[in-house]
Order: sequence, then structure tokens, then C-alpha cells
Amino acid sequence: MSEAKELKEVLEFGLALGMSVDEALEDGFGWQDLVSLVPPMTKLPAALDGLELVDDEIANLDQEGKAELAEVIEKLELDSELTEEIVEQSLITAVEIGKLITILRKAKKQE
Repeated sequence: MSEAKELKEVLEFGLALGMSVDEALEDGFGWQDLVSLVPPMTKLPAALDGLELVDDEIANLDQEGKAELAEVIEKLELDSELTEEIVEQSLITAVEIGKLITILRKAKKQE
């Protein structure tokens, strides 16, 4: 999936976040578990940078890229529906933040 660099970065963020949330929820989520969310959040800037290219990357995936994408997604075996919901909402939020960043970059170029 090397031709889908931006998509891969978004997926890496989602996978890292999902695993951290699962781990944090094992014994009941507490404030101390926020520390375990820091490592996946370090992947967020890479996931957001170039986010506007993800739709095109998905559309242009060849069979090999689609198979590799399916393998990555299959690795995301989360322990609970709540974790899945948290990760899904986090990815949606990341996409929306990425869109906002794109709009702000366009506005800055027009100055």
C-alpha cells in the first residue's frame, strides 16, 4: 500500500488508538489511562497531514493495495463495541479536523 501513504497513516492512527482504548478499558477507564492514549496521539499529525488525499488514494487502489488494506483492517480486532465506537468517532473527528486544516491552508494562501 505504498502508493496510499496518507491512507496508511490514518489507519495506523486508528489501529494505535483502538489498541490503547482496549487496554485502557480492560480494568475500567480511569484518569491514569489518559497516559496510554498519548502514543497514538503522536500519530495524529501524520494522519491529518495530507488527509485531503485519502479519498483519491482509496479510489486509485489496485487489487494488491485493496488486499493489503483488508489485512490492515482485519488486524483491528477490538474487544468491545464501545471501543469500536470510540475509534470510529475518533477517525471521523480526525477527518473533520483535516478538512478544517485544508480550508485554513487555502484561506492563508489567499492572503
